[in-house]
Amino acid sequence: MLRFLIKVLVLIGVLFIGILIGFQEANSGLNRLKGSTNYSSFQKVVSIGENDNGDYETVVIGNRVSSHNLDEKKKVLEKMNTYNFFTDVAKKLSTLISSIFSGFFSMFSSPN
Repeated sequence: MLRFLIKVLVLIGVLFIGILIGFQEANSGLNRLKGSTNYSSFQKVVSIGENDNGDYETVVIGNRVSSHNLDEKKKVLEKMNTYNFFTDVAKKLSTLISSIFSGFFSMFSSPN
């Protein structure tokens, strides 16, 4: 039994070291893929700042996103009026479960 325990602990240690080596290799591979080891030169994915007019503007991966674009997209989404079957089923299921448990707990909490 002791030999088995030692073998298992050694195996866990070897696998853990392998995971750490894998993390290090993935990190160096991503750095090589980016083409630089200088982290300060990396481009920000999302930046938020004020423009000349004093309005806030957002830049996502080099593309400017204004609130005007967001308002148009919101209007388009409202016009689509899509129906999601799974969302509807989940809402009904959560209502059913909530009513069952509230009835169950109220049955035991009310004094007779």
